[in-house]
Amino acid sequence: MRPRLLVLSLVVALVGILGIGAARLETLAQEGTPTAGTESLTDAELQGIIDAAVAGAEQTPSALRVDAQGIPVTTRMHIAIVDRNGHLLALHSIDDAWPVSIDIALAKAYTAAAVSSKATLTVGLAHRVSAYDASYLELAMRRGLPLATQDERLMRAAGAAGIELLQP
Repeated sequence: MRPRLLVLSLVVALVGILGIGAARLETLAQEGTPTAGTESLTDAELQGIIDAAVAGAEQTPSALRVDAQGIPVTTRMHIAIVDRNGHLLALHSIDDAWPVSIDIALAKAYTAAAVSSKATLTVGLAHRVSAYDASYLELAMRRGLPLATQDERLMRAAGAAGIELLQP
């Protein structure tokens, strides 16, 4: 049996934004973090998370890629899903995603797993940000610290949470 999925990078935000599986993530946040290995996700649940992430990517203009007319194309990415201990449960690559972004997806997923907590999941759900971004948001809230970011969604979430943003 694979350990229960607790945290993922980017996918949590996409699942929350799209409303797919939000109830399940909310239940995890309310119950706290179960011990690794006590439950597992089904292949269908993993596929549902991947499908939600792909759907979100297909609706998100890329900040770096444009077509021949200079119009942004949709985001191409790799999607990594890990358990609380950082064990890889699934890795999905969207066609034409940059190979180097595999490392980015894995690093974000591992980081989110390392800093996950009931508070982080709750903040992520409340502000509809990824577990990775929720960890920064929760830390700033808990410590009363300002936040430095250029990510629009994280800036909006920080503003909604009353967190001061550092300006360049």
